[in-house]
Amino acid sequence: MSKKSVTKPQPPKAPSKPSQPKATKALPSQNNAALTWILCGVIAIVTFIVYTNAFTFDFTNWDDPTYVTENPMMSREQVKTNEIFKEPVSLNYHPITMLTLAMNYKNAGIESAKVYHQWNVWIHVLNTILAFVFIFWLSSSTWAAAFTAAVFGLHPMHVESVAWISERKDVLYVFFFLLSCISYLRFRQNNKWLWYGVCAGFFVLSVLSKAMAVVLPLALIAIDFYLDKNIDLKKQLNKIPLLAFSLAMGIVAYRIQSHGAIADEKVFTLFQRLMFGSYGAAMYLAKFFYPFKLSAFYPYPTLDQNGDIPFYFYLAPLVWVAIGGLMWWGFKKFKALTFGLAFFIVTVVLVLQFLSVGTAIMADRYSYLPYLGIAFAVAMLLERAAKNKSSYRIPAMALCGLFCVVLAVQAKSRVSIWKNSDTLWSDVIEKYPYEVEVAYKNRGNYWGKEHGDAAKAYENYVVLKHMNSKDTKVYSNMGNVYAMRNQADSAMWAYTKAIELDGKNEEAYINRGITYAMMKQYDQALSDFNHAEQITGPSVSILQNRSYSYLASGQYDKALADYNQFIQLQPNNAQAYYYRGLAKEQLGQRANALQDMRQANAMGFKVDAAVMQRLGG
Repeated sequence: MSKKSVTKPQPPKAPSKPSQPKATKALPSQNNAALTWILCGVIAIVTFIVYTNAFTFDFTNWDDPTYVTENPMMSREQVKTNEIFKEPVSLNYHPITMLTLAMNYKNAGIESAKVYHQWNVWIHVLNTILAFVFIFWLSSSTWAAAFTAAVFGLHPMHVESVAWISERKDVLYVFFFLLSCISYLRFRQNNKWLWYGVCAGFFVLSVLSKAMAVVLPLALIAIDFYLDKNIDLKKQLNKIPLLAFSLAMGIVAYRIQSHGAIADEKVFTLFQRLMFGSYGAAMYLAKFFYPFKLSAFYPYPTLDQNGDIPFYFYLAPLVWVAIGGLMWWGFKKFKALTFGLAFFIVTVVLVLQFLSVGTAIMADRYSYLPYLGIAFAVAMLLERAAKNKSSYRIPAMALCGLFCVVLAVQAKSRVSIWKNSDTLWSDVIEKYPYEVEVAYKNRGNYWGKEHGDAAKAYENYVVLKHMNSKDTKVYSNMGNVYAMRNQADSAMWAYTKAIELDGKNEEAYINRGITYAMMKQYDQALSDFNHAEQITGPSVSILQNRSYSYLASGQYDKALADYNQFIQLQPNNAQAYYYRGLAKEQLGQRANALQDMRQANAMGFKVDAAVMQRLGG
């Protein structure tokens, strides 16, 4: 008799839980929190040390006069906030940046650049800390946060953004940009609209610090992609107000830039501009890993006789193929890689020269925020490799540490380039000899206008002459150098060349007029002074020099009229009273002439006793 198989009763299955959507990653709380923030502090301290030499540096003559030293908006008595928010500076609208520079000016003037440099460095240190916090909260990875922050703080490509006073806009916009991203993470974590408002507020401040911040809504979408399993379109509705503000400010920035910063479309073809943009992306990626031949200025390539660009530019689009392939693989296998590359593209795309803005094909400062994405992707890839194979952990950490040490050494060396205009432009000339006109022009101005060294100024301007420069200001300054060398004929040639290039160059007219007056050719001098007045209206320089030419040529009534206007503009100019007195004497106004002579004497101008006696004084 066969036994019947008996099936053992099974315990009832627990009811399955309904599937839940993947939750947003919460802000991490780790057991080694102390070590995490010690690392953050060490990175910040090292970053500060790398940049301390900048505190002794001068202003440079690259945009610093426009932003600070010669900017009429700056006032030690009162910051004119309405004017700052109304007027763009150097074809850029960034009123928050200008407010901070005005604060520096109010406290320190322009006698020393130390305060301006201190602000830039301290904001950069804060940005390094914010980069650490942002990546730590985004990824819950101390490794990724430390490596990303270290690269951000120490990469030599970022020196330009920190050591150049005029790039206050760079460090400031990123400060608010990162605060906005961190606020958005808090909004995602607790869904409190207060944090959305904080995020939006920091976004506005970022855009008003530099227009490049308009891409922040796209960066927030990238954050959603990284943290969520799928992109929920309903969640993206909260980006609409931010995108609308971005669009409005982008239009404003384009209109301002179109008045001179955007190159004429006839200069380069559309295809060539596509190659330039691709080349820029490739070079930013290459210089992240190997920061070679860094320069404050990277010139466009010289076109050959057929108007073609060098062959290697045609290879540049391959970088987009590589980026696209990596992003697709990351989308399937490793979202951190896709996020990092997306963050890089979003934050750099506006400054790739698809639309040629300015005269440089790329700039170190444009890597300041985008490198955050690349550093994060690299850190997460190395962390993944170490987790998959424990033997990789120590080599990966050593590689990251060595990379950051090399960056710090290079950054400290690079900082020294920004000591003054001579060191800055000499470095550009060393990297690109006979290619960058502005380098020779500004180095010549540094020695000629700022230090009165005609010989060193001449060395630079003679190069520009051989380069057949088309810059009217180059020839104006060249004329000044020739005048300093007492070469009147050469000065006349240079001023005339400047006027031929730009008939509205009032400086060239005034200086050529002065040269004519020195040669006692008063009719030609007066003609040039009158041309300058038609361009700018009466100015101190025009009135001062024209009045003397009228006086020397015996046109005393016209000389008197000019001296009257001149003294209204400069009432404390003793010499003007003396010469006005001479004009009055020739017109028979002896009593008034004597009064002017006495005024000149009282103000420190020693009037010859014979003149006073002649007037009855």
